[in-house]
Amino acid sequence: MRVTFPRLPDHQRAYSLVERDDGAVYRLYGGMAGSRLPHDITHLVVERELRIGDGIWGGIAAGVVRTSFREHGLRAGMLANLVECVAAIDHPSAGQIRGLAAARLGATQDPDVDPAAIASAAVALQVEASRWARLRVGEELSYEWPPRAGMDRTREPRIVRPDKREGTGDGPRPGRGARPVISVVPRACGRDHGRVDARPDEVIETGAVTLRRYRADDLDALLEAVGESFDHLRPWLPWVIGCSRESEAEFLAGAERGWQDGTVYNWAIITEGVLAGGIGLMARIGAGGLEIGYWVRSGYTRRGLATAAAAALVEQAFRLPGVHRVEIVHDELNVASGGVPRKLGFTEVGRRPLEIPPPDGTGIGVVWRLVR
Repeated sequence: MRVTFPRLPDHQRAYSLVERDDGAVYRLYGGMAGSRLPHDITHLVVERELRIGDGIWGGIAAGVVRTSFREHGLRAGMLANLVECVAAIDHPSAGQIRGLAAARLGATQDPDVDPAAIASAAVALQVEASRWARLRVGEELSYEWPPRAGMDRTREPRIVRPDKREGTGDGPRPGRGARPVISVVPRACGRDHGRVDARPDEVIETGAVTLRRYRADDLDALLEAVGESFDHLRPWLPWVIGCSRESEAEFLAGAERGWQDGTVYNWAIITEGVLAGGIGLMARIGAGGLEIGYWVRSGYTRRGLATAAAAALVEQAFRLPGVHRVEIVHDELNVASGGVPRKLGFTEVGRRPLEIPPPDGTGIGVVWRLVR
């Protein structure tokens, strides 16, 4: 399950977007928006840190309605309140924590409440509160539940942005340091959220643009397109700098593997019989979601090719079972890339650090999302 908390303007009614693994998606409303950490994040962090698998968030993941929570939900709330109190103390001692536990938990207190565990959860809560306070309106924190490896910590909060070599000049290539591809997650993925079991079309005809699955014999055409576009792509796609015959052959081999194992799908953008760019779908943003990345060759920009190609992949993504959201990420200085998701009706939902900062960018990615 993924839970996303958008930073809304102060005094608006706050909510989190809950995307359960069974495909259910809904908004969970809370208090008023502001710079203070939302109480629902407090619950999530405390239940994560104290390994409470049957608390409020465990119940939500299992499909339980909030109003039906009884003992476990109540105790999880009391523990969240305890950790919140401890987080407000500088260097709390074990005695202070035990005293607060006795006062906050009362008769429900376990005799073996672990002060070290409570202190550790308090530190984690302070970290999340600091991250939330630094968010700008429109950004978000996103968590997975349950955490990976059983009840280990969730992923760090995300903020959206593109990878190099994906997307119109923004986004990395799957299986390499950077290649333009679109990251999208088709069909209901496996529990690891890392591979897609369904398959999109290998050839997609859309107006003046044809998307065709990459082949090994595309090597020369690909080298020519990238070489001709070096100055155009280099500012936003780090992989261009190290482009060579060997690296492109490796990319094509990886594209074949990705298609076979369902982790990523790459297409060449063909127009007028020429390889005019690349686009891809990647299963890397969690269950129910796919990401799109793309690049366009010099001399073929401003023709709407990236927009047409991305629109075609959005349609392919939403045809796959279990997919209900598509995202596009690009560096915040790459304004041209932002035109594609905007034209297609995507909504800007936040920002996050890019894994590979582009040479001419800030390294902060703008995240756009379209929900079915």
